[in-house]
Amino acid sequence: MRALILMLCMLGLTAAAPAEQLFDEHGYRIKNYRRATPDATPAGTLLTTDQLKRLVDSSAPILIDVQAITVRPETREFGIAWLPDKTRWHIADSTWLPNVGYGELDPQMHSYFEDNLQRLTGGDKQKAVVFYCIVDCWMSWNAVRRAAGWGYGNIYWYPEGTDGWEQAGFRLVQGTPYPLESMQSPDDDFFTSYDLLDLRQIARQARASSRDILLVFETDHCPFCARMRRTVLKDVDVIDALQSHFIALSVNIESDQRMYDQAGHPVKISHFSQKQHRVVLTPTLLFFDPDFNLLHKHSGLIATNHHIRKLFDYVNTRAYDRLSWKQYREQ
Repeated sequence: MRALILMLCMLGLTAAAPAEQLFDEHGYRIKNYRRATPDATPAGTLLTTDQLKRLVDSSAPILIDVQAITVRPETREFGIAWLPDKTRWHIADSTWLPNVGYGELDPQMHSYFEDNLQRLTGGDKQKAVVFYCIVDCWMSWNAVRRAAGWGYGNIYWYPEGTDGWEQAGFRLVQGTPYPLESMQSPDDDFFTSYDLLDLRQIARQARASSRDILLVFETDHCPFCARMRRTVLKDVDVIDALQSHFIALSVNIESDQRMYDQAGHPVKISHFSQKQHRVVLTPTLLFFDPDFNLLHKHSGLIATNHHIRKLFDYVNTRAYDRLSWKQYREQ
């Protein structure tokens, strides 16, 4: 009888539903991302909170937050955007790349992750990169595994995430997700592209070409900035009018990247924008001569090609010496 019972139990176990598949064939976690994580990293080096603090203080690694959020479909005019359901607080100087830690990435998210990782490291695959999200989150584990697969050789996994950092008494700052569509698109003819914003170099170029300088202050989540980029800043006649008289650069007022101001001082772009020039609203357009004397300031959406070309004429002819912008615009 006991043998029969044992055999029936074994048959019952055999007939039970197969265990849930948590990993795909490539080894990425694909389900139940909020579960206890392993004690070993899939690649690179695992960090405790104290070890991460020492690393941050000694060598300023690239910090990548992969906490997931919702994607919001927008109108064709405004594109698509992230939709955080609550404020995300993360480690200072981090770049937030949401959703790159999912086990399965569609082509857009795959490119978003790979392109931004290359941008942040400058193509140097030996730069120190730390991935994290929150405690017991497999997304940062997946991100480490994927980065290793792309050949990055100096990567770290911080499994305690923002929970461990905050519990240790270290400061968190409000995070902003990096946009799905970079504001610095490579095919953008309106703006002069740059790796490092150096206004001394721009001033030299402006003098050599007898042009003025236009700084367009934006944010990645500004819908009016996105609208202008998709409409008036794409117009061929607007671009021709601009390039005849100005060198234009896009400036993200929330960026913590380093730049050199017109005096040659190294500052953060956010400090240059918000402290030195008191730019709060976006878009804001500041026009300067090659000596960086302010010629004109315009804040707000420019909705038509005619409007922006007239603004260029207003500055280029120095009409601001005799007329307000409103008077000139209504002529």
